[in-house]
Amino acid sequence: MADSGTVRSNLVMRLLTAAVAVPVILYLLYACPPVAFYFLVLPAALVGTLELFAMTHAGDRPSQVFG
Repeated sequence: MADSGTVRSNLVMRLLTAAVAVPVILYLLYACPPVAFYFLVLPAALVGTLELFAMTHAGDRPSQVFG
């Protein structure tokens, strides 16, 4: 189990990330054209897909590439 210092550090990092990400996402949603939000979501979706296939198909490179 993680000690309280690690948990606190993790919480601080998550809060700082949210403090930066939320205004950027809201700005892109309301002030920019839809394509700007697309270019924010696309890399996030790609990273999420890579992580999913790394967990579910560990060591199976052809399945990861095809997915």
